[in-house]
Amino acid sequence: MNDPLEKKETIYPKKNKLPINEEPKQKNLGNFPVTNKNEHSSDPLRRGVALLGIALAFIGVAYFLISPESRKISSNQTLENTRPGLILAANDSVNLIAKDFKVELPKSSDRKYEMLIWDYANEDGDVVEVLVNGKSLGPPFMIKHKPNVFYIEVPSTIQVKGVKDGVGGISYAAYFSGGNLTYFNLAPVGGLNNFIMGIKP
Repeated sequence: MNDPLEKKETIYPKKNKLPINEEPKQKNLGNFPVTNKNEHSSDPLRRGVALLGIALAFIGVAYFLISPESRKISSNQTLENTRPGLILAANDSVNLIAKDFKVELPKSSDRKYEMLIWDYANEDGDVVEVLVNGKSLGPPFMIKHKPNVFYIEVPSTIQVKGVKDGVGGISYAAYFSGGNLTYFNLAPVGGLNNFIMGIKP
């Protein structure tokens, strides 16, 4: 028979001890990955550097597209192999005279070509009108860096009429599809520049 006064020893479960160098395992939280807080501590800095790089790239492209190019207009007021919309000067200080041009283009099956006209210097409010064989192709318009496009037939005579001088003379550039020259000209107010269009033999 057991003695009611006998002391019973209470046995407590032993706690698992980890080796000194072993870190406690993180609990599995299901499908949510467990990340270290320090991993994202530099994210704002990285994002800032990336955004700065993108901004500088855009600035570089914009400067390339709109900055004046360091090319000189020849004495006959033409340049070879230039892109439409080319900006050559920051102002109208380039010495031009009002002149007529004879333009020869390669033969086209439908005899239809494009004429592109734009302001190669400052957008200073110059206004012109384009005519073909004396007939207007539309109302007068302000020339800007973005070329205005007109569809023309060749042979013909294209005329650019000066309507309004913004600042320093009505200067413009013109290019005809199929050719390799850009023409630079000065249109007198109320006067005409003639482009005598023909087909190469």
